Amino acid sequence: MVNYVSLPDLAAGIILTRIHHTYFNMLKIRSLNFDRAPFWVTERNFTIGRSDTNNLTLEDPSVDNNHARIQREKDAIVLRDLNSATGTYVNGERVNARPISCGDSFRLGNLEFEVMDPIAETLADGNEYWSLIGDSSWLAGQEFPLDFSTSSSLLLGRGKQCDIVFAGTHLSREHARITRVSGTELILEDLKSANSTFLNDKKVERAPLKAGDQIRLDVYSFRLFGRGIRLHKSATRPQQTPLPGDHTDKPRTPAEQKRWKTAPTSPGNREEPAAQTSSWVTWFIAFLLVLLLAAVLARVLLL
Repeated sequence: MVNYVSLPDLAAGIILTRIHHTYFNMLKIRSLNFDRAPFWVTERNFTIGRSDTNNLTLEDPSVDNNHARIQREKDAIVLRDLNSATGTYVNGERVNARPISCGDSFRLGNLEFEVMDPIAETLADGNEYWSLIGDSSWLAGQEFPLDFSTSSSLLLGRGKQCDIVFAGTHLSREHARITRVSGTELILEDLKSANSTFLNDKKVERAPLKAGDQIRLDVYSFRLFGRGIRLHKSATRPQQTPLPGDHTDKPRTPAEQKRWKTAPTSPGNREEPAAQTSSWVTWFIAFLLVLLLAAVLARVLLL
């Protein structure tokens, strides 16, 4: 069976897994009120907006060109608004910046999303679930399920005979094989590929796999999702504390929003709303003072 993999799954949840005594995290997000495939956020800074320069492009008029950013900050994953006109909302409240975790919902303009728990999702049917999650180049965020239901071994490569096909000239036709030895044990094998197979940045010919491992087939890099993945505490907090400078007040009016000529970070490009002045009142008062002074001088001269 050949599985051609589509765009990333749009369902959300923060995954942090121990690798070499360190944690890495991913966010899985799904749409709520429009049709889009679920996706994983694997980048440290993940931008969202209408412009095609963003990591996630949303072609909706209610979304700004550069609307929001999801970024890793210390022990949390934070959703930040980028001075958007229609705002960024977390659990119904308008925010500047707010940590998000499993169960949270957020809205950009009119588009709604939800952060899901990927472990609960994959264990719902009681079966072992394994997948590769792209974390580099054009595959970033895409999920490739490892379906062992019909075979204990899966071929990876650019050949159409492979179980998972990657259309790239850098890969061999049959580049590598992943074999399930048991429900919790997988083996990675290089199939004498031209550009080698790497596990956690080490070239391998055959090696056991564990959840969270990084697999690289030449320039294509993946994280292995499966049993052993653990959720970080930031993913399961029932309520997230607002960050300094965050606000949940009423939406800003157009006069209160900052307007940008080009990029908001470009020096001198921020155009603030013009202040309302009362110059004519100032001039009128000055004119009265001059008349009063002239009258006083005239009276003094006549004495």
